[in-house]
Amino acid sequence: MTLDERPYSYCYSKNEIRYVFTLADLSRVDLLLQVKIMYAEMGSSSFTELITLPLIPNADGKIYFYLQSYLNSLVNAVSPIPATTITNANDSCRQFYIEYREVDADNLDREFVTTESDHVCVVIKGGIEYHKSSRNNIFINYIESDKPFLTWQPTNRFIYANELVYLSFLNFDEAGFIVKIDMVGVSGAATSYSLNYNEETGFLYHLFLQPYDLELESLLGEPIYYFNVTITDVAGTTDKVNAYRFYIEYRPVYDSYDLVYTNSLGGADGVRVMGETNINYEKSSDAVNTGIDVNEWNSNRRKAKNSTTNILLQRNYKGDIGLIRTKEQQEAFMDILASKNINMVIDTRMIPVNSIQKGQQLGNRLDDLFSFPLEWQLAEQNEVFTPSYKTFGLGSL
Repeated sequence: MTLDERPYSYCYSKNEIRYVFTLADLSRVDLLLQVKIMYAEMGSSSFTELITLPLIPNADGKIYFYLQSYLNSLVNAVSPIPATTITNANDSCRQFYIEYREVDADNLDREFVTTESDHVCVVIKGGIEYHKSSRNNIFINYIESDKPFLTWQPTNRFIYANELVYLSFLNFDEAGFIVKIDMVGVSGAATSYSLNYNEETGFLYHLFLQPYDLELESLLGEPIYYFNVTITDVAGTTDKVNAYRFYIEYRPVYDSYDLVYTNSLGGADGVRVMGETNINYEKSSDAVNTGIDVNEWNSNRRKAKNSTTNILLQRNYKGDIGLIRTKEQQEAFMDILASKNINMVIDTRMIPVNSIQKGQQLGNRLDDLFSFPLEWQLAEQNEVFTPSYKTFGLGSL
């Protein structure tokens, strides 16, 4: 038996992840390969068995073991912690390897081969589209070579100073790092600001980069024109993640909704819905026939013959992200339609919502303006009602 192929060191859970074996002497009775999936949390050396599977070889002795569905069940989309500069998102990742052994009628209890523990891999929640995927291409030809943040939103995007802005990245060496912010003001003044995370040893992080929260304008001493964000090692000499640029938007906005979602690369993205947004309520209920009361003919209030029970209100939103400057940015927002982890900020908390629109037409490059209609609903139904403008903050013990 030979192991012909193993996964790359880093894998996405929504793309193909496989091991390939070749078995010999196929005439053996009841021949099969038992494969045990072992996994551990990031940073841990304690591995646990997930499942042991019996695999039967093809006529040519080949076994193709695809395990992405099993691994995807181990990883979870992690939302950033509100108003927290850094969120460890390691729960979006797991370490894994396999153990295996041949079994036949004459050899039912062989020892498992454990040498794959020397080739531990990491699986990350997310992936790229099937027609774009080619084994490890997303890593060797993009993430490891270009050192990008985990977002499809193009750099040079415009944001409001009080917008919920996130960038995520893979910390491959699981060592400390520095978040370097280089700012340029509207008059050309420039300064730098660093956030030191020397003791952090996580693998995946979400960064909260709202200019207002970080008080960047006060540090610069004038309104910001743009700022760049770079991740370096603790010495500040090597870039772990290359620079990403934000421009500050100064156009007025009168009513908006901030959504934060997990993107296809496992990162956190934010979007401000600035166009006119309509809110409607869908009501569901059950009708019940309550009958009559023969003794209430002369009462002050007649009894209802029919009643409504199980009343539930569903709050829906229909709006538009608003004017988008480039077609590339418009297309990047398609990621929110694929996200299963979308939150809207209400009363300073992340409230889960679901995208309910069926699709989106992107238009073409001859268009002068790019927009992005968006429909979503709270991931809850309620028997009671509270006005949107009423806020109560957090409770206490």
